[in-house]
Amino acid sequence: MARVTARRLLDARREELVARERALLDRLRAAIDGLDASEADQEVLRQAAHGLEALFLLVVVGEFNAGKSALINALAGERVMPEGATPTTSAVTLLRYGEEPAEIRRGADVVERVLPAAFLRQITIVDTPGTNAVIRRHEEITRDFVPRADLILFVTSVDRPFTESERSFLELIRDWGKKIVIVLNKIDLLTSEDLAQVLRFVEQNATALLGATPEIFPVAARLAFAAKQSADPAERERLLTFSRFGALEAYITETLDEVSRLRLKLLNPLGIAERLNARYLATAEERLALLREDFRTTENIERQLAVYAEDMRRDFKLRVSELDTVLLALERRGDRFFDSAFRLANVIELIRAERIRAAFDREVIADTAAQLDERVQALIDWMVERELQLWQGVMEYLNRRRQAQTSEHLIGAIGGFDYNRRQLLQAVARTARQVVEGYDRTAEATKLAEEMRAAVMQTALTGAGALSLGTLIAVLVGTTAADVTGVLAAVTLGGLGLFIIPAKKRQAQQQFHRRIGELRAQLEASMTSQFETELARSLATLRDAIAPYTRFVRAEHEKVSGLHDTLASLRDEATALHAEIERLAGAGAEGQPGGAGARRD
Repeated sequence: MARVTARRLLDARREELVARERALLDRLRAAIDGLDASEADQEVLRQAAHGLEALFLLVVVGEFNAGKSALINALAGERVMPEGATPTTSAVTLLRYGEEPAEIRRGADVVERVLPAAFLRQITIVDTPGTNAVIRRHEEITRDFVPRADLILFVTSVDRPFTESERSFLELIRDWGKKIVIVLNKIDLLTSEDLAQVLRFVEQNATALLGATPEIFPVAARLAFAAKQSADPAERERLLTFSRFGALEAYITETLDEVSRLRLKLLNPLGIAERLNARYLATAEERLALLREDFRTTENIERQLAVYAEDMRRDFKLRVSELDTVLLALERRGDRFFDSAFRLANVIELIRAERIRAAFDREVIADTAAQLDERVQALIDWMVERELQLWQGVMEYLNRRRQAQTSEHLIGAIGGFDYNRRQLLQAVARTARQVVEGYDRTAEATKLAEEMRAAVMQTALTGAGALSLGTLIAVLVGTTAADVTGVLAAVTLGGLGLFIIPAKKRQAQQQFHRRIGELRAQLEASMTSQFETELARSLATLRDAIAPYTRFVRAEHEKVSGLHDTLASLRDEATALHAEIERLAGAGAEGQPGGAGARRD
């Protein structure tokens, strides 16, 4: 009764663990899908979840002509698999239990054979095509099937034990976290002394490769098969003893008991999950590192734009002050003109309006228009050149950043994350290059000059037409000459008193200074406004070009960070589940005296 109760508890616990593993595998599939998981890895996880409900899967692997088929025939006691010196197994063959022999094709690469063999009631044996054969497709089939195994029988032969290709294949199996049992076949070809030497060689190399000493069974599979075919009991016993096949059979049918099989069956999906989790967790960490650099790239560009704007505003003030220098010189010339012209001795000249106006234009306004135009054009050329330099700097910076690609081994490097990242970087760099290559300084300067002139005219003089900035200002300042000639009316009406001319002089000077001040303020305000408009437009255009890349970096960082946390959580969950399965297997073995359920890898 106690045994029945323990069995029920074990079954209930098994169902709970299976349900938790399946949920873990499903969540892992969803997580790695977000990291551009390959279809092969997704299929491995699907098969692992499916395998939880299947019989224990014992997969026989090894190089061609190592004797895999002979080994299976010896286990079955009949020739269920073809044998030969050339590759004979071209598909994965599943040997399952059934009352009547049958053969079922399960796709192009899988054949299912049903046999009424008692040892197949609890175990499905899988024969795989040999590795290191000329037919590479056979090796691919075998490699694809390895992750499904609950236990690997790795068959090597004494005539070429532990070759370099076998070492490579064992590394693949080891990386999947599989339980490996080594079968050293064809021992009948060696003397006892030579066999002992080969055994030591295989054990030393396997231990070094796997990190632990595996179970090794030296056998002569063909002699074992011959023994089971023999009708002579004495000959049968002699051949079985010499083949040393009994130890392997006992391991498969007795030592590998229900608890041991349960342990391996439950640990197999976890080994797959842990391996894939580690791979994609490393991918997530690599992507996050790359995205952090991308973040720094976008932040650095934004800092450079802020510095650029600050430098432009500072330099703009200096350049605008050059315009003020021209106006100050105009103002000084005006003062000198008034001091010279507004004298009683010059009253006859003051009465002659046209002559005084001509003198004002010649002596005061002079080349002010040309100087203003020259300085404004220099300012515009500076703005255009700086904008071009900005785009060139961004283009060069992004081109350097494009060299920081993901490593070749990174999952999803061909499609998905890295493809999108490179495309966006290339698009931004291409946009910058097109701007730089298509930048027409003359056209941009002309356009900016027209916009700036329009801004000045709008604030200073309505309807001024297409005058240059300098001419526009000269016209506005030149209206002061009309006030100078207005002295004539005052003189005519009031006489040439001592106070008339000085008063008109002060009035004209005050109006002249006021007009210069107004023009200075209008010019600075309108040009500053236009400068800020152009600066904002330039920065906005560049930010718009970079925006898709910036959005991608932010969105991808948020996504990958979440997936990284999920994978880290799944890793911890798998570790805890692994420990629970080990404890369950130990508890189950205690209830089965004589079993080997407590055996450790």
